[in-house]
Amino acid sequence: MRKNNESAKPQGASPAVRPFDSESEQFLKLLADQDKVRNNRVPGVRTVLVMLSSRGMVFDMESLRQKILLAYPEVAVFFRTTS
Repeated sequence: MRKNNESAKPQGASPAVRPFDSESEQFLKLLADQDKVRNNRVPGVRTVLVMLSSRGMVFDMESLRQKILLAYPEVAVFFRTTS
């Protein structure tokens, strides 16, 4: 007899799906992000101006440049600080 907190398995059910390892999960997330970028592009962009605080400029500049150029390979990217 089954206890109340146990759930019944349907007959012929497949074994539990194993989770992805962390490297595979990160790669799948990257692919999904790249797909979002391709699907949400704004046509006709030629220049991108990014305003950052002087503190954030050091840490974020190259990462943002990479992401912008991934989405818009033909654009010119400029960075300015708020100070």
